[in-house]
Amino acid sequence: MFMYQKDGQLLLNFQEGQIPLQDVANNDVRIGKTSGDAFVYVGEKNLGGDTVSKIEIAHAPTKVDYVAGEEFDPTGVRIKVTYTSGATETIYKTNPGLTYSPDVLSLGDTAVTFTFGGQSVDQEITVTEAEQTDNGEQ
Repeated sequence: MFMYQKDGQLLLNFQEGQIPLQDVANNDVRIGKTSGDAFVYVGEKNLGGDTVSKIEIAHAPTKVDYVAGEEFDPTGVRIKVTYTSGATETIYKTNPGLTYSPDVLSLGDTAVTFTFGGQSVDQEITVTEAEQTDNGEQ
């Protein structure tokens, strides 16, 4: 991996992947090794090496029952990542490449989708209607 300039623009080059430096500055960069294969992720983009073939929920988040309007809390979630080489790793909510949606839950939401390395998995949740007080407020 190295940095170089081409046509007046600084680029990051890893194997055959290139990404403009401003994209690197606005994304998390993750560099690692699985089963002898190196990989570099800039945000969700894999710049070479082992790729994600599937992800699974290894441990559910601590909280799975919500009231409409609450923000989803990923605390406690562990995601098992399987790579094309067959290597696996467990990632946590703090992994910069792990995303989830929706953030704010609505009545009718039944799952939160986690995405990593271009693969997704759903975590079932329950969202209930907010209780109203005697004066009609929620």
